[in-house]
Amino acid sequence: MPAPQHAPGQRRHRRRRLCVSAGAAGAAAVLAWAAWGALGPRTAASADTADAPVSAEPVRPSARAVLRDAVASAYAAALPRPEGQVAIGIRDVATGAVATVGDTGFRFHTASVVKSHILAALLLKSQDERRPLTERETALVTPMIRQSENEPATALWPLVGADSGMAAVYRRLGMTETAPGVDGLWGLTTTTVGDQLRFLDVLHASGSPLSRASRAYQLHLMSTLDKEQIEGGVHTIADPGTTYPAKDGWLPRSRTGLWIINSIGRVRVEGRLLDVVALSQDQLSQTAGVEQVQKALRHVAPAAARALDAREGKVSP
Repeated sequence: MPAPQHAPGQRRHRRRRLCVSAGAAGAAAVLAWAAWGALGPRTAASADTADAPVSAEPVRPSARAVLRDAVASAYAAALPRPEGQVAIGIRDVATGAVATVGDTGFRFHTASVVKSHILAALLLKSQDERRPLTERETALVTPMIRQSENEPATALWPLVGADSGMAAVYRRLGMTETAPGVDGLWGLTTTTVGDQLRFLDVLHASGSPLSRASRAYQLHLMSTLDKEQIEGGVHTIADPGTTYPAKDGWLPRSRTGLWIINSIGRVRVEGRLLDVVALSQDQLSQTAGVEQVQKALRHVAPAAARALDAREGKVSP
């Protein structure tokens, strides 16, 4: 369901160049690995003097370098000329490695993804006041998340302090690149792919400002979405039969007719647990925007999982 908005958007049709820094250290590590394999331990030893030490282990590329290379290559293959603005972010939960690609510095409108932020803000408020959610609050957050209904979000927005209250929440959560929508236009909150990866970490990390009980409550709601809410986005790359927390957001801009298509979640892809964020804006239609995001995710997420598994000597299922 689209989030309410009234502020005008600006039409953008220029292409964006791929924005990925693979890292000199990662590239050097890959070259070192290749060189060692080409020489072999016997050849390498014969090139040195008899009393020179020989390294027993090759230099293995870092998880960060491997992930960034895999994400960059897969994204370029999937979207050589992306429409509008697009950014994809991947965090490998096991190693903590992060890679982002596309329009990584662009401030995207969140659309209904912000509903998951509103829930987190309400849970922080209840923690601070040392009380559980009230019956009314519970009655509002459930349809806001599971059915992505707009009216509960509009009702909860002032309860969490509206734009000023949400700005304080974002500072508290370390989301320095996210700014709440003003004048009640919560769907026009702006954010970056990096901040959405931070938010997913907030929902899972033991050191999060959210208590263990709050995290469990939010993750339960985000893992039990209604059927119509689990089509497209990160839902298309999750391993079959797995349960995972996610939130999508889509929104047509009233002045331009262009679409915002977003999806975030922690999903298991080919057996590997990944935080995945897909943000896009200025899409020509809802269908075209959804298809572009799905194409990117179907290339990038499996490639990331396979590359990281290969680095660890594993074979992806």
